[in-house]
Amino acid sequence: MNGNKFDSSIENGKPIEFPVGQGMVIKGWDEAFTTLTKGTKATVIIPSALGYGPSAVGNGAIPAFSTLVFDVEFVNIKKAK
Repeated sequence: MNGNKFDSSIENGKPIEFPVGQGMVIKGWDEAFTTLTKGTKATVIIPSALGYGPSAVGNGAIPAFSTLVFDVEFVNIKKAK
């Protein structure tokens, strides 16, 4: 919410891939990505309870109890193997 960018898949040159609903990412992403469909662009606001909560991460890049804001594009859906 303070405007500090801590990661960018666009700048990294490839989309982020993760299994939805399996706890591999923050809870807010698991919840948000179950509501999006392929091709959707959205701004996703994650309260700290669904983000990192009382933990600071990224060497302080994300302070404890931070609300997180993500501009996302749901590029593709892959079926689990």
